[in-house]
Amino acid sequence: MKEFVSNWGNYPVLSAEMTEPPFESDIVEFVKSKQSAIARGMGRSYGDASLHHTIISTKKLNAILDFNEEEGLIKCQAGISLEKILAFIVPKGFFLYVTPGTKYVSIGGAIAADVHGKNHHLEGSFSNYVLEFRMIDSDGVVHRCSKNRNEQLFWDTFGAMGRTGIILDATIRLRRIQTSYIFQEKIKVRNLREMVEMLEKSKEFTYNVAWLDMLKKGNSLGRGVLIRGEHARKNQLHQRARSKPLIWGKTGNVNIPFHFPDFLLSRLAVNMFNSFVYLKQIREKTTSLVHLDTFFYPLDRISNWNSFYGKNGFIQYHLVCPMETGDTCIKKVAELVSSFGYGSFLTVLKILGKSQEKAKYSFAQEGYTMAMDVKMSKQTPELVSQLDEIIYEFGGKVYLAKDAMSSKKVAGELYQKKNKFMSHQAERLLLHVR
Repeated sequence: MKEFVSNWGNYPVLSAEMTEPPFESDIVEFVKSKQSAIARGMGRSYGDASLHHTIISTKKLNAILDFNEEEGLIKCQAGISLEKILAFIVPKGFFLYVTPGTKYVSIGGAIAADVHGKNHHLEGSFSNYVLEFRMIDSDGVVHRCSKNRNEQLFWDTFGAMGRTGIILDATIRLRRIQTSYIFQEKIKVRNLREMVEMLEKSKEFTYNVAWLDMLKKGNSLGRGVLIRGEHARKNQLHQRARSKPLIWGKTGNVNIPFHFPDFLLSRLAVNMFNSFVYLKQIREKTTSLVHLDTFFYPLDRISNWNSFYGKNGFIQYHLVCPMETGDTCIKKVAELVSSFGYGSFLTVLKILGKSQEKAKYSFAQEGYTMAMDVKMSKQTPELVSQLDEIIYEFGGKVYLAKDAMSSKKVAGELYQKKNKFMSHQAERLLLHVR
């Protein structure tokens, strides 16, 4: 039966046949019976990467299969969320080496997008910590893939957005931690130029991210707050926390029961919100101990924060520009967004380190990366078109896990092999592939 499906940005919305097979054998039979389809995990990619008229949901493949505490390895099915993994591993003294800004992402999705986090400048993306996975190809054949077995398929899958096949399970390496806390520093920064300088000076920190105010102009353009952190050791905790240093616990989520009306998304409203975030950082620098959940997943406290952007939805424009010209590129992007009057509740800037050369479809490459939420309106396609021109001029690209309407010329290298795993995004960007 057909149903209307969208991803996290609520744009686009497609009519699709979606099935949730509970067993691997069911997925194999389903793949064999269809001419084309795409896998979908938690639906937290923003645009159309996991949308198609036929969707195979992996949500029911959500079990932990094996845990090797001595070696710090976990094997789990592809549909399991990072949240479920964290609830299991954090109390045992482990964390993920790489995590995106939400824990409601499936392992299969993390591999398909080759997600990166606040530590890419030092520790790379998700592909660096995947030992192996099993995958169903378009003929329904299951392959075991690793750096030593089916090597090309292994590396081609990272960043290919599900086009190489359907991941069944994966084994990943974990990080050992002493506590479930982060020693955090927050620094108030006056403009974009100073923010770029501060990010460069903060490269020795494991985690680095900057929040920016994109509505200001002149000397205040790109003002914001730099947030950097390190995993806290047990001796850094106060006495009460030392008795239970590895707490995960289920955080209470707030639910928004309706889509916000457009007037709450006006330039004035976003400007007031951004000013509040900036000005509440009263001191130039603050230090604190915060829980892992607070540091890495602040937006997850609102279970459907995408409703903030109204019933028409939003896109996230997520770009990377090469290091040598990245600061100039980012400045031009900020000036364009400000001139359009487009405010974003969430604009982040990070520095990415060297890419994994074998994962040629992965988004992350050495340079500056910026992500901006943009509500859907009549102006949005024109803004995206002009942003694309800037990114193309500077040799950058956009992140396919977030993309909904960018042009092919900024999509980076794309997996073009003809097979039955096609998404709406692939059809949009690879018109010659059928």
